[in-house]
Amino acid sequence: EEHLINDSAEDRDITTEEIIQWRGNLFHTSSYMFRSEYKDIPSELTIKGVGDYPKAVYFAICGKVRYLCDTMSIYRYLVSGSWSIRSKGSYSRSIAHYKDRIAMLKNLNQYTNGKYAECIHDVITRNEFNILYEQNDLKTIMKQYPSYFMQLCLRDRIYAEIRYYCPWILKIRNRLQKQ
Repeated sequence: EEHLINDSAEDRDITTEEIIQWRGNLFHTSSYMFRSEYKDIPSELTIKGVGDYPKAVYFAICGKVRYLCDTMSIYRYLVSGSWSIRSKGSYSRSIAHYKDRIAMLKNLNQYTNGKYAECIHDVITRNEFNILYEQNDLKTIMKQYPSYFMQLCLRDRIYAEIRYYCPWILKIRNRLQKQ
């Protein structure tokens, strides 16, 4: 089954703000083309174990980023050793990733002298919400981030409420799945 990371039918420039707000569907790392002088990213703009997002952000603040609609590479999602499989189902790894991303974004804000402060703030807020979601802190979410919660699909909202109000149901489900 074919799945395109970005199914845009047109070549286009991608703004720095779009890349900072990236939710994983702009383009894939294996299709990056860039000048060799940009291959070394400043350490304050890196995230442990993740290369695609920091690289894309760094390239964007260095100059124009162009999306080509041609299929440039094939990515094998959830294969052994990939970030996607290493992170799947690991709450602690997900939380650590969100915290590292927040630290990188704060560094980015300093690195760019606040040029993208509003956009960076929005992404930091979304990552703070994601941490609380992973921690199953529905009470804080509903106080501080109700709009982010309502953006979740219905299935994820129901799952979050079950995890919060009836965690014993998930324990029973997990035991049944192991049998």
